[in-house]
Amino acid sequence: MPCVSGPGLEPLRAVTYRSDASRRLEDVTMRPPEIWDDDLVRRLSALRPDHVMHLLAPGSDLGTTLQRWHSAGALDIAGTSGLYGWSWQVAGRRIRGVAGAMALPVGQRLIPHERVRSDIVAARADGLARAVVQAEPIVVLHDGHPLGAATTGPLPTDSLVELSTADERHRVWQLGTRDAADVSAGLAVGPPPVVADGHHRLAALDSLAVAGSAFSHALVLVVDVGASDLSVRTIHRVVPGLDADRVATATGVSLVPVPDGAELQFLRQTGRGRLRFVLGDSARLLGLEVSVEQVHALCHLHRNLLPRWEVPEARLGYAHEWSVARTAASTAHGLAIATSAPGLPEVLEAARSGHLLPHKATSIGPKPRIGLLMLSG
Repeated sequence: MPCVSGPGLEPLRAVTYRSDASRRLEDVTMRPPEIWDDDLVRRLSALRPDHVMHLLAPGSDLGTTLQRWHSAGALDIAGTSGLYGWSWQVAGRRIRGVAGAMALPVGQRLIPHERVRSDIVAARADGLARAVVQAEPIVVLHDGHPLGAATTGPLPTDSLVELSTADERHRVWQLGTRDAADVSAGLAVGPPPVVADGHHRLAALDSLAVAGSAFSHALVLVVDVGASDLSVRTIHRVVPGLDADRVATATGVSLVPVPDGAELQFLRQTGRGRLRFVLGDSARLLGLEVSVEQVHALCHLHRNLLPRWEVPEARLGYAHEWSVARTAASTAHGLAIATSAPGLPEVLEAARSGHLLPHKATSIGPKPRIGLLMLSG
């Protein structure tokens, strides 16, 4: 097997949970949450003493959790390094990819599609430095040459990790020499992969590597776009204290009523040089249309509209579900803001042309389960 695959993707020694009668993988791993908050961290950490959340939000033991779990037999560390095929299916959507390690700092080998916030990067760096383990991969999108049997062939009968529940299935297996060589050849063709998930963690890992910490590599999962059924969803904004009068006055455009259930129809009925937004709370919905040069609606919202409304980004809340955003807006005496989601080709094109979307612009998924495959140090 080649020592380096494609754009710096290297073999890794996998860290995995040891599954037995007392430890089911679905009980100690987790789906990536839509929004992280302190209550979620406390609740999941309390479920089991060996839950993966203890590696994501470690306590004062400063990284001894991983070593303690390994000594107690909760974790396995692979005896040899390799690249790993990774297949998962959630809600009927199947994703195929390859996991490996990428030397830090990453530089231009991976292209981001969203901006990052320095305060979140600092928080991620602190958590990673204390945990001394990467429990979830940086997910990147490869739309160049196919990656061979690793992502397009039948799933192997033997797996390193396998999990199956009523609505999701996951399988991870080590690639053989030939399949790893095909991955190397596929990654060497076409444009650099684009980061789909993990922008802040990747920036944090780069900062830790520059600072001379124990982190030398990032855990990276390359998703083969051509072999995967991906979705792109927009993430709604919640603006506390914002009212319709301020929006109309500062924007210079009248707001129009939008019937309940007609939000998507309103957002999609735009012409060239026009952008539309839906603003609302639990009681009403209002439509806003502005004339601008060709730019994504979220970029215009952050670059122009929020400053006009005197709303700093630090005040924003986020919600993946529109009904949740509307309820949160009412509680905060403000407005929720919805835009249409960009298509995946639009995301890739914008990233490679250097046009970054705002923080939390998209949710590209389904994402892999946290804790199935990990990297120490």
